[in-house]
Amino acid sequence: MTSDVAITDPFEVFTRDQLRRRTSVKWSVDEDALPLFIAEMDVQLAEPVQRAVHEAIGSGDSGYACSHHQLADAYAAFAKTQWGADVDVSGARANGGVLPAIVELLRVVTEPGATVIVTPPVYAPFYSFIKYSGRVTADAPLGTEGRFDFEAIEGAFTAAGPGSAMVIANPHNPTGIAHTRAELEQLAQLAALHGVTVISDEIHSPLVYDRPHVPYTTVDPRGFAVFSASKAFNLAGLPASLSIAGPDASTALASVDTALDKTLGLVAATAHLAALQHGGEWLASTMTALDVRRRRVAELVDQRLPGVGMRMPEATYLAWLDFSDTALADPAAAPHPGSMGSDLGVAGDLAKRCGVVLSSGEAFGEGGQNRARFNFGTRFDIIEEAVDRIAAEL
Repeated sequence: MTSDVAITDPFEVFTRDQLRRRTSVKWSVDEDALPLFIAEMDVQLAEPVQRAVHEAIGSGDSGYACSHHQLADAYAAFAKTQWGADVDVSGARANGGVLPAIVELLRVVTEPGATVIVTPPVYAPFYSFIKYSGRVTADAPLGTEGRFDFEAIEGAFTAAGPGSAMVIANPHNPTGIAHTRAELEQLAQLAALHGVTVISDEIHSPLVYDRPHVPYTTVDPRGFAVFSASKAFNLAGLPASLSIAGPDASTALASVDTALDKTLGLVAATAHLAALQHGGEWLASTMTALDVRRRRVAELVDQRLPGVGMRMPEATYLAWLDFSDTALADPAAAPHPGSMGSDLGVAGDLAKRCGVVLSSGEAFGEGGQNRARFNFGTRFDIIEEAVDRIAAEL
């Protein structure tokens, strides 16, 4: 497969030996293990990002950040170019990461002990960070097709009552669903009816394949979105994010403690600004490479992994695999929301048996039992070998 891939494919630039010399969490695994769990990519960074960071370091430009307005304006231009979306960024706040920003928004829009609704299976740290904020989670599980279950959502809103909040992944992690405008509009209407504030985590938003991403604040004037370029441009080690308010939520955003602004590092801001302003060509190339990979993974699962279910992801570089109809399934499997482990359930068995390290489905909460998340943002030969190793266990 790799012989047909041009060197411009950003996932084929580094050899396995080069990848194993990385010191990030993903590659801090045993020498013979294949790490396909945590959401970072084995990619060559965009040249404009490399250049901007090198210039900053070379000139000693590593003091305090003052790029808040630049980041907001760059995001607005990026949203217009990439999705045709007009996002109002007046009053947007830049800070050091998506999850801390969500915590601060929850502290502003809810009272301690308030209910925060999530839609499992969903990004595991939502559970731990909501707990850290002094709020409690309530589940409105996704439907059988992996999309919002509005009956479950309305039930959760009714039980939680006015003054509660909801945190969504838009696009959804781990299922790779790209929420449609109609779905988000329906969610916004229900939230307004029940007095619930929605906060949309849009860290995967540049990674939608077949239709434009819908920024949540363009459909809900009461809502919030938190954006970061880190997943699309592989900048998790240089965290930065942008909190954006709908037109009716700007006062609440302005009341977020200014201490959060100080969490933004200058080199991180420099990298994200370069990505948004000059990384479009690289992103297009990367999305093309990921599109080929998601289709190849689906083909491999169908051909080599009998009984394993997979829906083609509409976004992200993450495949959601269902082992419920295989011999690896555990009828007693239970959700462990927030654990972020790769040692639970099917994923834990595969890591021990064949060295393929996936994210445990149980960590994503209800609906994750006997499932595992497979990160295909890597070399083709690693993808193929991982599937072959799993096939040998089936």
